[in-house]
Amino acid sequence: MRSDEFKKLVLAHKGRLFRLAKWMLHHDEDAEDVVQEVFIKVWKMRGKLDSYRSIEALMVEITKNMCLNKIKSKKVIESNKYLEKIKSKDPSQDLKLDLREKLEHVMGVI
Repeated sequence: MRSDEFKKLVLAHKGRLFRLAKWMLHHDEDAEDVVQEVFIKVWKMRGKLDSYRSIEALMVEITKNMCLNKIKSKKVIESNKYLEKIKSKDPSQDLKLDLREKLEHVMGVI
């Protein structure tokens, strides 16, 4: 697939992919990053795109999965921050309990 064909076929869906990513991530910059990663991934797959019935559906699925991965990654980072707070010097018992409850909630979501 030539680059002009790719642009015509794939880049036409940029707006829809961005709206999906923004809806899932609630952040413009993260949504833009995900859409850019989707285009890179699809570009690398360009030789196999003929085997898909709907390239748009493929890109929506990739976008959804990348957004879910980003959300999971953020949850892991948040849980690590809570662990660090729990391990910090002499926090109050209330803070420890609160942080443990939040950590359990985050780990349950993950």
